[in-house]
Amino acid sequence: MKHIQYPTTLCLLAVLLLCLPVTAGANSSWFWISETRPYDVLPYVVAGTLLMETLGIWRIPGTKGLMRVFCLVCLGNLVSFAMPYLDLMFDPIYPFDQALDSYFFTVGASYLVMTLVAEVPILYFGLRKHTAHRKRLLPAIIGCNVVTTVAVAVVERTVCQGGWA
Repeated sequence: MKHIQYPTTLCLLAVLLLCLPVTAGANSSWFWISETRPYDVLPYVVAGTLLMETLGIWRIPGTKGLMRVFCLVCLGNLVSFAMPYLDLMFDPIYPFDQALDSYFFTVGASYLVMTLVAEVPILYFGLRKHTAHRKRLLPAIIGCNVVTTVAVAVVERTVCQGGWA
């Protein structure tokens, strides 16, 4: 039996990943069934998200400075919201202005992961010195983000309905 050559396999995999495109373009036709679009409810969703996350992260671990918590939650949400658009800027397949016109949010598991990657470091490192219960801070941040993301997904799927043609 031959010995498996891990370095060769890893090099081949790296070359294939670099040479082959990871994304594929498709001529999809998404249409909205309801008259309400996600951007129509965006101001309400943003206000609810900021309120829920700020109060949760302020009360659960006993963080000092409600305004500090609010500002960091706003910053974390702005970074989280900007991440897909930053990804579009570096997409080699579509020019940014064309991709931005056809881009829409569908809140799901990938959006939750992206939100946690963006917000958790900002909030944790910004608030860890200002909290009474440090051990509760990280679970509070993650829990509040999970709750708000699930709430936004439920609102999006009940208020804004669409489908593939």
